[in-house]
Amino acid sequence: AYNLIGSIFRGCGDTKRPMVFVAVSGVVNIGLDYLFIGPWNMGAAGAAYATVLSQILAAALALVSLKHHAAELGIRRESLRMKKEMCRKILGIGFLGMSVLQAAIDGVREIRIGKRRNNTYDEALHFAKQVSDLTHASVTVFPMDEEDALRDAVHEASLLINATNVGMEEDLRTPVPASMLRKDLIVTDIIYHPEETTLLREAKALGCTTMNGKYMLLYQGAASYEMWTGQKMPVEDIKAALF
Repeated sequence: AYNLIGSIFRGCGDTKRPMVFVAVSGVVNIGLDYLFIGPWNMGAAGAAYATVLSQILAAALALVSLKHHAAELGIRRESLRMKKEMCRKILGIGFLGMSVLQAAIDGVREIRIGKRRNNTYDEALHFAKQVSDLTHASVTVFPMDEEDALRDAVHEASLLINATNVGMEEDLRTPVPASMLRKDLIVTDIIYHPEETTLLREAKALGCTTMNGKYMLLYQGAASYEMWTGQKMPVEDIKAALF
């Protein structure tokens, strides 16, 4: 709960208060670990109780803080209510939509989305407006076939993400011409086969920092593994063996 409320504060431009929630939880957890495992000799169960109690305390602190500072942050009770239609659109828009929403909540100020002119283009426009209205981010959508709009978006960007399937497997195309890239641009591609798409190869040749989709695949797998088994996946071992 305190992570969720922390995201609300960060989305409103307050990054310090969420750190307080984490710090309080950590300090209380350490203190209770010492008490439960040491003098009270509760073993592993004591460590579990310490973690749960520290998180409950941090969540309570976060809730009180949110209620106290809601007015100055411009948060209204109705804006925190679950909207079924909004949830449907978020779930329907997939990886890109979830990434855009999370980035906006975390405090990214401007996001430009290049979208193909297909039957979901209008939905993407509507989704972008809703995210802009609910956060402090400016989220806009432009057609990918408008070269000037694409060039302007890339020129203003610090981070370029290809979330399409252009460049996958035997596809040698690139969604962004090399002439639009520049050395200080970070270029990522969610595609992991091949490991280096045409976009990444051309970006690397220009001196850009590049990353493919393997780490996204790895951490998606780690999250799924923990949800199904209740245990942490040995991420570092897998990195050492396969990356």
